[in-house]
Amino acid sequence: MFENLGHENVYIDSKSKLRQELKARGVKRGWPDVLVFKAGPHGSSWTWPLSVKVIGIELKAEKGTQSDDQKAVEKAFIRVGATYALARSVDDVTLILRRHEVIP
Repeated sequence: MFENLGHENVYIDSKSKLRQELKARGVKRGWPDVLVFKAGPHGSSWTWPLSVKVIGIELKAEKGTQSDDQKAVEKAFIRVGATYALARSVDDVTLILRRHEVIP
């Protein structure tokens, strides 16, 4: 299952309508652009007990850097055993998804 939280790849000033809409949807500052939830060792079915791998992928331009909020979220993901990765291209995203056996 893939989830895109509706981030836009544009600068969003603090008073913009888009920022207000994202905040209303519950999107927190620093949250990854893409979340992937993968069923665990029980195969591809959602069975109990539920075992899910969570992968957060932050999309960045070639020279883009993480904000302090993004660094804090990365540390939180790692602290709880989730995976967090930076991707600078479609190829990067593909490699991340293959590495974690989300796609063949």
